[in-house]
Amino acid sequence: MDEGWLTTPGRDDRKDRRKERLARLSGVVETLSQTNDGRFFLRWIMSECGVFEQAFPRDERLAVWNAGRRSVGLQMLEVCAAAGCAAMLLENKE
Repeated sequence: MDEGWLTTPGRDDRKDRRKERLARLSGVVETLSQTNDGRFFLRWIMSECGVFEQAFPRDERLAVWNAGRRSVGLQMLEVCAAAGCAAMLLENKE
C-alpha cells in the first residue's frame, strides 16, 4: 500500500520553501521601501503590531491578543531585515 500521501514534507523542504517565500517577500518590501508612501505603510504596520512596545496586561486574553499582533509584526520585521531596510523603520520622519 502506497502511503506517500501521508508523509509530511521533510525539514529540508520546509526550509527551502521558507527561503523562497522570504526572498519573494523581501523583494516586495524592498520595492515598498523605495517610496515615501511605502515607508509610511511599513512603519504603520510595525506600529500597529506593537513591535517596538512592551506591554504586560493583567488580562490574559489581551496578553495573548497582543502576542499574536506582535508575532505578525516580528515576521514583517524579519522580512524587512532580509530586504536590507530594517534600519529605515527606526527612523521617525513623519
